[in-house]
Amino acid sequence: MQGGLVIVRRFIKSSLGKAVSLLTAGALLVPFFTFWTMARASAQIDTLPTWAVVEFANLSGKGGKYGKVAADAVAAELSKTNRYDIVPADTVDRTMKELGYTPPLTRPDELIRLGQSLQQRASSIVSGEVVDYRVNNSGNGKQASVVLRVLVRDVASGLSVNGAAVIASSSVRTGDATDETLINEAIAQAAFMAVGEIVSRTLPNATVLNTLERTALINQGTRSGFTVGQEVVVLRGREQVAQALVSDVEPDSAYVRVTRQTKGIQPGDKVRVVFTVPEAKGFNSKNVAKIEKPRRQKNNNNLVGLIIIVAILGFLLLNGHGSNNTLTSDVTAEALMLGDDTAAVQINWRTDAFAKGNQQRFRWQIWRQDVSGAPVLVVDGANNSAIDDSRGRQVTWYDFGGLVGGSTCQFTAPPAVGPVAGPGVVAGTPYLYSLELVYKVNPLDLPDGGNTGSTGSTTGGTTGGSSGITTGGGTTGLTGGRGTGGDDNEDAVFYQQTTGTTGTTGGTATAGGTTECFFVSQRATAKGYATPLNRPNLRTPEDNALVDPNVPAVFTFTSVKGAVNSVRLEYALQFSDDPNFGPNRTATIVRFVDNTTQGGTVSTPAVSRADLLRFPGAPVVYWRIGGKNLADVPGPIPINGERYIFSGFSRFRRPAQPPN
Repeated sequence: MQGGLVIVRRFIKSSLGKAVSLLTAGALLVPFFTFWTMARASAQIDTLPTWAVVEFANLSGKGGKYGKVAADAVAAELSKTNRYDIVPADTVDRTMKELGYTPPLTRPDELIRLGQSLQQRASSIVSGEVVDYRVNNSGNGKQASVVLRVLVRDVASGLSVNGAAVIASSSVRTGDATDETLINEAIAQAAFMAVGEIVSRTLPNATVLNTLERTALINQGTRSGFTVGQEVVVLRGREQVAQALVSDVEPDSAYVRVTRQTKGIQPGDKVRVVFTVPEAKGFNSKNVAKIEKPRRQKNNNNLVGLIIIVAILGFLLLNGHGSNNTLTSDVTAEALMLGDDTAAVQINWRTDAFAKGNQQRFRWQIWRQDVSGAPVLVVDGANNSAIDDSRGRQVTWYDFGGLVGGSTCQFTAPPAVGPVAGPGVVAGTPYLYSLELVYKVNPLDLPDGGNTGSTGSTTGGTTGGSSGITTGGGTTGLTGGRGTGGDDNEDAVFYQQTTGTTGTTGGTATAGGTTECFFVSQRATAKGYATPLNRPNLRTPEDNALVDPNVPAVFTFTSVKGAVNSVRLEYALQFSDDPNFGPNRTATIVRFVDNTTQGGTVSTPAVSRADLLRFPGAPVVYWRIGGKNLADVPGPIPINGERYIFSGFSRFRRPAQPPN
């Protein structure tokens, strides 16, 4: 036996033995690597949903193959997001011919059948409308504008689940630029804006965790963008099994109530949120187009709940699992520049009618999507706005352990946490905000009368202070009562007059004389992203330089792009004869999109002679640059109607004009 081991050791140490050992080890590892590679490939295949884009309808009545141009532009922008697997256009066209369809498709049944018939079956099909377009003279050039509406339809349910309606313009072109070139550029810009809105409203699909009759618990909540009243479709594979409404939301879960079903919901089904797409109107006689936001459908359950709320509190009460009201609406986040040149974001909101009383509003807690453990700002409940700037801060906040709302007094004091570090914003980074209200309620206004303490005297009469009286029918009595024994500081300090007969059971005391109960509302999310930006740094022409209007001039400045490469910045060049750029003394010369990397130098399009001769007679002309992220909604706080973060000003002179 020992001799055999010696022979084996010698064989292993030999060249042949080492080679055999390596081959054996490699053979054992091959199945593992094969499985790992296949798993990665499978994960990649399953990650991206398949979308198909069809030719848009041209509703302008002005002709042109702009429906096809719009479809191609939207498909290209969707591909750039790396969120969707886009079916090739030739595959879509071939399938349409096989079905006998002629583009553009507008009927929902034809769109759904097309999506189902594609060899690479689509989960969503994208259609749309070129509502209108126009080309106008602008200064010494031309500019095109277009109204575009995009619809994303879920193939399984047939419902329109997402989309956007936008108005976009091309840059101002001089020279021989054709109308078609300008319209194509405007359509490309509209496609970029529309896809940005669609992506911002695309919430993750939720999974059904459990069901009870016509209600289901799902694994997504306010942190993912789910809110009360949203319409959802429930899918099993590629088949729709139900439609539902979100009825109650917590940070990481929500309840949906079935409104229509074809099959019973079961755990593992997927839930997709449905967004209503705005309507769009073309240009009127004044060359003004309009986007009409859809009216929000009211949830009858919420209405009934609010009626109860009004009756009980006069401003708010929370039912069962939590509030069906976020207590705020119209949350907007807008970039701005503070007086000391600090990049910042201003968050504004409007208080719901049921939380108007400042005495009930304790604190607003403001959350930012890049910080998950705590809010980044906490402000007084009387406020309706807050500013988040680039400076760090210490934040004391209130953690209710995920409990939203309630109808019993579980917190007799706000559950403070901290102070904790609140990081400031970083210029050039888009942020999405949400906020919640910490509010207080008098215990007497709760359904159980603020039942949080120990039981009072069980014998009635005068034991422990004054008698507790139960509700009955007959004479007027008192509920509440003081507890048995102890000093007055430990007794309940409130009473409520009701109709009843003298009883034998003492009321419920509230420990420590509690007069307030604290709750937190659901979070309300801002309408869109806000991107704080630094001021552009102007470079050329140098301040007070002489500029010859007979030579097209280019104005340069430092890019305000940050570290987020996906941000697309639009810049605007403005001239004025007033260093304050007054509203009636300012001209926007050109707007353009630039993708220059962080810290790079940006050049404007060449400025024409006509623009360089603006404000005749002015000894100097002042100029500045404004910048904004195109994906921001609604954009930076407007200055004289323009939503940009503006630079300081520089100026240039022009040669003296010869006498007539």
